[in-house]
Parts: sequence; C-alpha cells; structure tokens
Amino acid sequence: MPTDTYNHDAPIEPGRDAFLPALGVMVAGHRQPRLVRQGQTPPFNDIAVALKQVLLTVQECAAEAFKDGHPVYRGLTPAYRLFTGDASGTDETAAQLAEQCGYRLNIIAPGRAADAAFTQPEARRAIALGMRPTRHLQRKLRQEDYSLRDDLALCFSDLMIAVWDGEEPFPMRSGTALAVRTALLRRTPVVWIQPRADQPPRVHLTDPERLTDTALAELEVLGATPDMVQKLFSTLPADSAAFRHLMQRWMRGLLLPFADSLDDHNPERRQREVLARQHTLPQLGWQWVRHLSGRHPGPAPPNLWQWWQGFRAWLRAMVDTPRPSPGYQVLEYLTMSAPPPQWHERITSRLHTALASLIKTSPSEVRERLRQSQQSPPPRQTEPEPDSPIREQFLPHYFAFGEQQARRCAMRYRDDTWLIFYAAAMAVFCAVAGAIYLWPASIGGLSLVWVILEFLLLRLIVSKVLGARLQGWHRRWMGYRFMTEQLRILRLGFPLLVLPDCMRQRLWTPDRRGDGVTMRPLHPESWILQRILIAEGLPRSATGKPWFRITHHNEATLNLTRHALSSNRRYFAHLHHKLHEDHHRLHRFSLVLFGMTFLAVLSHFLFTLPGILFFTAFFPAWGAAIHGVLNQNEVARVSAMAQHTLHQLRTLDTALTLHRDVTESGIQINDEAEAWARTRELRGLVSALTETLETENRQWVSLLQHNEPDLPG
Repeated sequence: MPTDTYNHDAPIEPGRDAFLPALGVMVAGHRQPRLVRQGQTPPFNDIAVALKQVLLTVQECAAEAFKDGHPVYRGLTPAYRLFTGDASGTDETAAQLAEQCGYRLNIIAPGRAADAAFTQPEARRAIALGMRPTRHLQRKLRQEDYSLRDDLALCFSDLMIAVWDGEEPFPMRSGTALAVRTALLRRTPVVWIQPRADQPPRVHLTDPERLTDTALAELEVLGATPDMVQKLFSTLPADSAAFRHLMQRWMRGLLLPFADSLDDHNPERRQREVLARQHTLPQLGWQWVRHLSGRHPGPAPPNLWQWWQGFRAWLRAMVDTPRPSPGYQVLEYLTMSAPPPQWHERITSRLHTALASLIKTSPSEVRERLRQSQQSPPPRQTEPEPDSPIREQFLPHYFAFGEQQARRCAMRYRDDTWLIFYAAAMAVFCAVAGAIYLWPASIGGLSLVWVILEFLLLRLIVSKVLGARLQGWHRRWMGYRFMTEQLRILRLGFPLLVLPDCMRQRLWTPDRRGDGVTMRPLHPESWILQRILIAEGLPRSATGKPWFRITHHNEATLNLTRHALSSNRRYFAHLHHKLHEDHHRLHRFSLVLFGMTFLAVLSHFLFTLPGILFFTAFFPAWGAAIHGVLNQNEVARVSAMAQHTLHQLRTLDTALTLHRDVTESGIQINDEAEAWARTRELRGLVSALTETLETENRQWVSLLQHNEPDLPG
C-alpha cells in the first residue's frame, strides 16, 4: 500500500489505493465596501491574521485525524482545498492565504465573464457558473444566485469560515448570513470571525452540543437572527488550547466516525470476532485431535466450557442478530470488501440460474432458443457515449468498486434466499420419503437415510440464515447498491453541478453519554458519498484548463443527458418486462403445483395410489418455496416501480427534445445572458431527471431493506 506521497492529479488504482484523505474548507464573508464600513482597512491585516491562524489549526487537527484513521486512509498524503469566490474583501484575502497555509485554491464564481482577469494567485481549480441577469431592467445578480454558489461550495467542504459582522435585519438577507444558516442546518462546523473597529476580530466556533434537533428546528422554522445564531457558538481565541481542542473534536467526529470500531476492546467488534470463531462440536473435536497429535501447532483449541459460552452467543445471535452501528458499517464498507465467490458458491449460483430458468421458460422460448443456437447471433449494436466536457478523477473507480461489491453481495443474498426456501421444500420431500420408506430406505440398514438427509437440510437452512445475517449480505447489498446508484446520479449531473440530495444530508447528531456529548453518526452511506465528492473536488475541464465555464458546454452536456436518459429508459423498460414475466411465470408454476395437489386430494375419494403423499405434501411445500422467493424479492412491487419510473423518464425525454429544438432554433452562445438562460433551463431538466432516479433508488431501498434472510415458514 502507498504511504508517503500521492499524486492528486493521477487516477486512483482500485485495490491498491485507499480512501483518499481530503478536507474542504469554505471561506465566505463580506466584500471590501462593507468591511470598510466596519472600520477595517485594506489589506485587512487583522482579519488575515485570524484567518491564517484558523486555517493552520484546522489543517493540523485534520492531519491528526487522518493519521489516526490509518486503516481507511492508509497514510496517504491528504489534500487540503480552500473554496472561495472571486470578490474583493474576504474572498481576495482567503485566496492570498491559501498557498501559504498549505491549501489548494478552488474558486466558484457565480458570474465570471469569459475574458475576465483574476489577480494572482491563480486557482488550481475554478468554476465559472456564468450567471447573468436575464430579466428586463435587472442589472445585478439576485441573492438566490449567490446562494446557489454558496450551497455548492458547502457540498465540497467539511468546514466553513465566515467573516461576518453579525449585524443583520430580520429576516437575515446578506449572502454570508444565509450561508452560515445553511451550514448550521446541515450541522457543518462554522468558524465565525467577527470584525470589530480598532480591535482584533472575535473568533467563534460552533459547539456540537448545541446543534440539537430542537435548536435547528427553531433556526429553520422561526427565522434566524444574529442572537439566535450566536447561541450555537462558543467564543474562543483562535490561538488558544480550548479552540484547538474543540477543533480536534470536530475533525475526529467528521473524519473518523468509525473511530470506536478501531478499538480492539470495542464490545461490538469483540462480539463479532467471537461469532466468527465459533465452530460446531464435530469441528471442535477434530481440532483437539489435530492438536493432540501435533498437527495443529499453536495455542490449544477452546475447551468445552468456552465452546458452550460461544454457542450461547451464537444462539442469541440466531434469535436476535445484532445490527452493526453506523461507525462499524463505514469501516465494513471501506475495509471489508466481499471476496470473489468460491467454487461451491459458483456451483450454487449456476444451479440457481439453471433451475430458475427452467421454471420461468415457456415451451415457445425453448424452441426459439434451440432455433437460434443453430445460427450465429447478430452483432450487438451499442450506442457510443458522447464526449464529456469534464475529466473525472476518482468517481469512475469508486463507482466500479461499488458496482463490483454490490453484484457480489447480491449474488450471495439471492442464492442464499433460493437455497433456504428450496431446502425447506426438499426437507418436506425427505420427510415424505422417510414416511413411505422410499428407496433406498426400503433396503435393510438404510432405513434412516431420509431422516439423516432431512436433518442435514435443516442444519443447512439454519446455518445459511445465520451466516447470511452475520455476514450482512442483504444489508451490504442494499448499501452498496444505494451508493452506486447515487454515484451514477452524481456523474449524470456533475458537469452542471447538479448534486443529489444525499450530498446535503446531515451526517451526525449530538448523543449524550454519561457526562459528555458525542457526535453519533447517522447515515454511513451518505458519509461515504460525501467523502467521495470532497475527494473528487470541483469538476475539471477536459481540455486541462483551470477554469471550467459551464455555459460554454450546453450542447455537450445536453448530449450526455440525452444519452443517460436513453440508457435509463432501456434499463427500466427491461427491468419492468423481466420482473413482470418472472412473477407471472413463477406464479403460474405455483398454480400448476396447487392444481396437481388438488387433483391428488380428490383422487382419495376414488382410489388410493402408493405415492399420492408426494402430491399432497411435497408439491404444496414447493409452491410455498416459490411464493416465498417472490415475496422475499418483492418482484411485483419492484416491477411496478420500474414501470412508474419509466413513465416519468419518457416525459422528461419529451422535455429534453423540446429544449434541444429551442436551442437549435437560433440561440447565440456569444450572448452570455441567453447562454445562462439556456443553462438554467438545462439544469432544471437535469435536476428533474436526477430527482426521479434518486426517488426510485430510495423507494427501492425502503422496500427491500427489511427483507433479510429468515427461517422459512
């Protein structure tokens, strides 16, 4: 694994590089005229001194947190980025301090012109949103335009530094005050540098204990005032030990939500290790035989009392399987990847596929496949993907890793589900065969063969259910699939900086334990997604230029959006058709089994057949297994959801076609106001598309998240 140096401009290597340690800091504040009115004079030395001290302290505390998170970050050199605007006053001061404090300067400009000059230092990455007044007699951008810029900067940042005088009307109107309010509502830490005339600025830092649900509800519903906001801060000098201690607490809570799970004495971790080491009684006996014979070097296996203690823990886990904490789930996602399937798992998967295909396939399809097998299949036509105006760095590799893990976990969950229900049906078959002494039980000395097979099948069911629960294949499949689809949605809207809602989600909540309050993580998947976005950083131009101007790529972005929409339409159409057919055919097969059972029961009134018990016992069990598989996978509901999403995508496709027709009817790209108007329309359509896909993803997870493997009825 790499340790010391890391090239942040080189692509990540899956399986070699760890989770990239990156920290984003947003700096926002008043422009030069308002700072001058507050008694500050350029070059604002007092503000610069306080800002520099805060930036250095933040970097030192983050470096300590990254070092303590070695199992995840693996000692990679962190990337520190400073996000600000291109205005005078606070933005200019922050830009001048970025390189001095070890930060890479990133600029998000709301209305930067194509030929505008920016004073040194030049940004490593920069985004020009290209906003222009589009209404009649409108000379300046509206506050909502600047709020969009601040909202985007907060999505790429872990912490906000605000130079704010704290003097606001009700409701608060300045962009800095609104950005502070937005950060607090997301529970993003805020360092408030409050300038004062003829005095050093006062420094405040958000206290995590005060960011309760009640306080944030008051801030959101009742309207924010400077006094209400100030109650959420602690006033601490930037160079004090108390400020550094509180900042260390913030960095550990934000960057190390899995810190408790790294402790070897963590109760959750120890419990899972005990369950993983638990063996059956025959396995324990075999270990003692090897140990006593000298073939098993090392410490002695556990004795019977220790084995009994572990068996009791195993039974408790069987009845009530412990659900991992959010911190442990983060560590599990990032360090405990699902291994490739072993030979017996591949055999089970192929057997599952073969039997499922045999039941689902109709006679006409069998004849069609036999006819096609005699002919060479036609070449598959694939539509080439349009060129993207941006160059992604880490997103493709994180997406590929999540897709791989989701497929592996899904395969194990589905194969286990199929095996559990079908093993239950076969256990009924063995019971019936033993009752009528079916061959070979009729042979002397083999009368218990079906009883033994039934016992082995029941043991297989129990072990598969417990193993699937402890390994968490279903839960991890849900998590990886949710993250993969969110990354797919993120990549769709990334050229226009249209981000999914999970990038704005609160990640923690204050939790009182004993005498103190800790930052308890809430959403492990959203934490990972936000870390990936911060590691990726702002979109970079495919041509390698530091400035990426969104309004200059409307046509390329529109082509990408239409291609993505077309791909999603084909996917949901195929998904709806496939699941609908699977449900119909499996349901039809179960009806056939029910009908055969009904006829067998009626035959008892006319005559008695020696093997009639198979029809009256095994066939209902088989039909129940098919019904259990259908209900476990929610086939009918997922098919209906896919149909609803397909209808929405068709509507959006029509809207995109209309937008393309209007764009091609005479838009002048050199008219910047017209270009921004078209870009804003396109952002609205892409936002609707991402919202549709994100809603479908959340509904799918909500529908299936409680369908973990269980003992069949």
